[in-house]
Amino acid sequence: MKRLFLNRFYITTLLILLVVSVVFLVLLKSYQSSSCNTDPIDFKDSIEEKGKTYYLSVKQTGFQDKVYYFELYDSQPKFDECGKPIQKPFYSIHYEDYPNYPDKEQQYIKSMILQVDQNEKLNIIYTMDKNEGMSIYEVKFTMK
Repeated sequence: MKRLFLNRFYITTLLILLVVSVVFLVLLKSYQSSSCNTDPIDFKDSIEEKGKTYYLSVKQTGFQDKVYYFELYDSQPKFDECGKPIQKPFYSIHYEDYPNYPDKEQQYIKSMILQVDQNEKLNIIYTMDKNEGMSIYEVKFTMK
């Protein structure tokens, strides 16, 4: 009788440990996947130049004061489990539209020209006329 009781006790204890372990592993995996702290990247356009395809993205950084960058990739980006590109951008440039400065007018993107052979790979031409330009959310490459 005592042996039967001990066997039940050990089996019950093992089952409880197994259930607790499974729950712990599920919670740990959930925490790891939700702890990804990556800046959102939004791919906007691609263009072929001299037989090679380039990809344009907009990356947003910052929590309260958002800062935007145009990033240029010279191959199709691949992402890790957090959605962060594995490779570094080929070129990156800061975008400033001045929406938070009352003394400056907001500027819009009139054209976005790829110039692979130059030091500045993206030539951004700005305009103050909203009807003439694009916002950062609708930007596309402009042909030369």
